[in-house]
Amino acid sequence: MMDFWMGEVNLGPILLLFTFFGLFPVQLVLCFLVKSRAVRLIPVMLLLVLTVIMILGAVICTGYIVFAFIVLVVYLGLMLAVCGAAWAVWGIVRLIKAVRG
Repeated sequence: MMDFWMGEVNLGPILLLFTFFGLFPVQLVLCFLVKSRAVRLIPVMLLLVLTVIMILGAVICTGYIVFAFIVLVVYLGLMLAVCGAAWAVWGIVRLIKAVRG
């Protein structure tokens, strides 16, 4: 489990809850309500750019800060997986609608 502490508050579960209950519905709503594929890809592209920046930071920096960059890369990867899950749900629903006619 992630342990990010701010004073006496563990932020790890809060971040995970935001990922699953915040990002998933937003991506799902974008998939179902927006016709433009470019607009639907905005969260994915934003997370992908942030992931690349964090990977570059991990490669460029030295010392213990590299560990922080790696933790952020893992978290951003988890967020990308959640967006992928929302796209998968959208694709399955679209396929079911196409089969039923």
